[in-house]
Amino acid sequence: MKIYLSSTQSDLADHRRAVAHVLRQTGHQVVHMEEYAAEEQWPIERCVADAAAADVYVGLFAWRHGFVPPA
Repeated sequence: MKIYLSSTQSDLADHRRAVAHVLRQTGHQVVHMEEYAAEEQWPIERCVADAAAADVYVGLFAWRHGFVPPA
């Protein structure tokens, strides 16, 4: 199963690694920003496209928020 893993990076880096590790151990394909290479596409566009293409979205939420696009 393809799983998109999302959270803020600076405060949840350890949690992201732990969740990604467990998901991979159970045979899932994990997609998250740490694996992105430099490209011409804006990161927000890539994130939205990858999340839409995944079977499951896993969000880790705490006290911070990431990029908030203009309304």
